Amino acid sequence: MPILKNKNRFLQYEMWKDCHLGCKFCCNKGQKDLDKVESLTFILEKMNDPEVNDYNEIGFIGGEFFEREIADEKVKELFYKVFDRCAELVHQGIMTKVYFTTALIYDMDKLLIPFLNHLKELGILDKCLLCTSYDIMYRFHTEERENLWKNNMLKLHELYPELHIHTETIMTQAFINAVLEDRFSITEFCKKYHTRMDYIEPGSGLYYHDKTDCSKDMPLFFPTKSSYIKFLKKVVANKEIELESFLSMELRSSKLYYIDIGKRFVLDDRRSTEGRGNSHDPSKKYEIGFIDSDDKMVDIARELLSIVG
Repeated sequence: MPILKNKNRFLQYEMWKDCHLGCKFCCNKGQKDLDKVESLTFILEKMNDPEVNDYNEIGFIGGEFFEREIADEKVKELFYKVFDRCAELVHQGIMTKVYFTTALIYDMDKLLIPFLNHLKELGILDKCLLCTSYDIMYRFHTEERENLWKNNMLKLHELYPELHIHTETIMTQAFINAVLEDRFSITEFCKKYHTRMDYIEPGSGLYYHDKTDCSKDMPLFFPTKSSYIKFLKKVVANKEIELESFLSMELRSSKLYYIDIGKRFVLDDRRSTEGRGNSHDPSKKYEIGFIDSDDKMVDIARELLSIVG
């Protein structure tokens, strides 16, 4: 049975939890945060550690960075220094790709556009992967916010065609229903917004007690196993996904410095933990997958791959 093997060595840092956009499914909801200056100082020190030489890709997650989180001059200065260091690592031939995340539900002219111009001046914009996400039901809250995201995606391609954009979507019941009912086309979406789409399993995050508690708040978040199988068969038949790379851990980091209960921890082999850090809050069970089964989505995709070849 062919399985996509990890070909990259990806080092990733979580900078902070802070975000004011209020995505309903956010795994960081209710989490304690770190001081931004202290966090950025820590990351800059780690980026000068010899361990960096063991990796060829580097990435940064939040929280959010560009809605208003780096408006403070000291935070902005250190944030830019992090990416100045990334540029050094790229030009030294150590790093081949730089990842950073953002929601794109804000005015990009204030913070994101100047930052992208800085990356372009550093000569690494074409080595960068901007990671954002799209959701059918629980992300945008209003049509105006969704249209803002869509317009920002089109504007980014127009201004920076060399910038790679990766759009992640959670395999929610709402998304599966939209595809099955022909209300959403993966192919048309990717073509229109000049993006690659990748997928993750839904998780209860670090706010809800478990997936049952989470699904009470978001009834169409965790999907049923049977609807997921129907989804896979349809999108494979339409050649909209490749089963070999579907839900692959290659886009997840090999090593992750992450924040939980207001402290920083490290996950040395993240790809063996389904992409999530361990929760240090005993009252929370970070559950992923189906609402009606403990089977793993990726295992079912691999089983289907073995059948269809």
